[in-house]
Order: sequence, then structure tokens, then C-alpha cells
Amino acid sequence: TEPHTSLWERQRWAHNWTSTPGWYQYQSAFRVNGTRQCLDVRDNGRSEVVQVWLCGPTAPPGLKGNQLWKYY
Repeated sequence: TEPHTSLWERQRWAHNWTSTPGWYQYQSAFRVNGTRQCLDVRDNGRSEVVQVWLCGPTAPPGLKGNQLWKYY
């Protein structure tokens, strides 16, 4: 982590629309080693554990289903 980054900045999230209508990624405002992180369900979506992980693409190929979120 970067020492000048406040705790507030590390807790900000934005939702980015994906190529799948109605679905989006939660992407952190904070960068780790210059890369944004996303909310991700562990074990490729087969877990009940949510973690912070490198963001995958928002469109195929490579769209990560375990990083897709939707409001209900």
C-alpha cells in the first residue's frame, strides 16, 4: 500500500457496467501496484467468501462471472 493513501480512499468503490446488460463490477478507487482491484467471489464463484482481487475485463473474452454483481 502507498503510505499517503487515506483509509477513506481505500474504502471507496465504483460500479462499472459490463457488456452483460444489468450487471457490473465493483471496482476500488484505490490502486495496488498501479492496478485497480474488484470485489470477487472466491474460487471462481463457488464460495461464500468475497475477496478483493485483480479486476478482469468487463467484456468477453475474459469476463469473470465471479466479479459480476446485480441489484435486485
